[in-house]
Amino acid sequence: MSAQIYDPTTWKPSRADLIIATAVALVFPLIAGWLYGLKGALIPMALYYSLAWGLSKLRRGLTGYGTPLPEKPPVWFYVNVGVILLGLAFAHMAPIKVENPYMLGVLLTALLWAPANASSEQLL
Repeated sequence: MSAQIYDPTTWKPSRADLIIATAVALVFPLIAGWLYGLKGALIPMALYYSLAWGLSKLRRGLTGYGTPLPEKPPVWFYVNVGVILLGLAFAHMAPIKVENPYMLGVLLTALLWAPANASSEQLL
């Protein structure tokens, strides 16, 4: 079985993709906030990126893993992976508990950051 090569110019989003992205952008911050309160940032972050990759696979049929990679990844790839793993480890070890969250900030995060970030995940 040969790997399929992903060509981003061949896939066009549909209305269903917009609806899915909007639903995720509106619902996921609530779920992530609830999970964050229980266990910290690691589970919401893992769920978030799993959802992004899963939706990419579901809607496009590919994740891009079949695209040929360079023989040897550049050094900055390994630096980036290390920084991400380090950040995840620190996020897991040091959750910040907020007793009385500033509701305007929570609302702005849900209405501005979440849709912008969710739409950027369409670039995967």
